[in-house]
Amino acid sequence: MNYIDNLLDLYSASLKDILTHVESIPDSIMTEQPAGQVNHPAWTLSHLAHAATLIPLLLQEPITNVGTQDMERFGPGSIPIPDPHQYASKAELIERLKIRHQIVDTLVRDRHQQYFDQTPPAPFDRFAPTIGRIAIYLVAAHESYHLGQLMDWKRAIASASGILKPLV
Repeated sequence: MNYIDNLLDLYSASLKDILTHVESIPDSIMTEQPAGQVNHPAWTLSHLAHAATLIPLLLQEPITNVGTQDMERFGPGSIPIPDPHQYASKAELIERLKIRHQIVDTLVRDRHQQYFDQTPPAPFDRFAPTIGRIAIYLVAAHESYHLGQLMDWKRAIASASGILKPLV
């Protein structure tokens, strides 16, 4: 197995972990912010789906149904809000994330040799010196970071409301 296969295997595993932890969360509490846990599941799924659009953009295959509002609402530095009407349903968010994962997987497999050593366009050039460095971060680390936040959120909601079982 080469490094791209290993990288994308990690990406697939992070999606599986995210879906496992989200499946037990009722739609009705997806935007709750218990005990100071600001990054609720609706924002987290929205944010991760948005982040998954950045790799295709950098690999010259932008996802067309993403607007500038998405960057403001779900990009870096965006603020999760507790209004459920500001987010798609859990089912829609999950489906969007799964589809975008598949797009990223295909594009990275097909285009990594052509693009990973290139300098990213502005404003991404402030984040890393190469497209590959950005893609590897988003695929290998970014989702795991937010998975940890999601697990903290689940612990807080279980403690605050008893709606979910606490994590072990």
